[in-house]
Amino acid sequence: GGDFIAQAIDMHTTAKAAVLAELEARILTPRGLDYRVQFTGPTGRTPSKQRSSSPVRPPDAPASSPSWVATTVTNSGIDRMSFEVPVDANYIFWCRIQTRGSAHHSFFVSIDSLPSTEDIVDIPDEENTDDWKWILLSGRGGVFFGEAFANTINPRVFGLAAGRHSIAIRGGTLDTRIDSLVVTSDPLFDPRQVEAITEFPTVAIGPAAAGGLELQWSSVPGRRYIAISKANLIERQWIPIGDAFRATSNRSSQSIPESTANETQFYSVVSLP
Repeated sequence: GGDFIAQAIDMHTTAKAAVLAELEARILTPRGLDYRVQFTGPTGRTPSKQRSSSPVRPPDAPASSPSWVATTVTNSGIDRMSFEVPVDANYIFWCRIQTRGSAHHSFFVSIDSLPSTEDIVDIPDEENTDDWKWILLSGRGGVFFGEAFANTINPRVFGLAAGRHSIAIRGGTLDTRIDSLVVTSDPLFDPRQVEAITEFPTVAIGPAAAGGLELQWSSVPGRRYIAISKANLIERQWIPIGDAFRATSNRSSQSIPESTANETQFYSVVSLP
């Protein structure tokens, strides 16, 4: 006979992950299907997709958006999101998570529906608390077994070309919730600092000479700033515009591309420590 899967019950393998990722990307998602896949074996089943997205905000630890995603079946379920990067560069991801219970927590991440990019993100034990917190996406370097390899790559860096990409989050352990992702090429950017900052300079918005918009504000030389935006004032989470930079004069500015400027957006600027 030829090469085929003879047994893969209740066991994670790279081959199985590749099959499920391709099935999800090429068959299920384009058709809006929500199916479970059963692999061959003497008994049992392995669900391929299980998504739980609940519009709740725990009163003791509010999420940064009205909903979060989590899996109800260990090592199952895929949630795929698209994003766009402006230039070819190395990018890192920040993820806002919440964990419940004292067990070790982890989940899987891959880029652009490529099974070869899937790796395990381990949540540091010191971050295993009930409150929402930001962590950098890390990796084990492709080693899928053994917590001893946790965070071998930290942070995990993705070389991405300018344009649209996708990130897939596959469920790992139970009681691991995810509600926000931030992608940036700035290794100094830290969303925890953005959330903690209360100094918002007054911003003037006007047309840019090259098209689009330009944000201008009074700045302090040597201080770091970053421009942020969001689609409506109801959202709690602000999205960074470009990278943080250090002011060199008493006046700073940030250009907004014409394609983005045509959309309805609210803009602001924060001063970083």
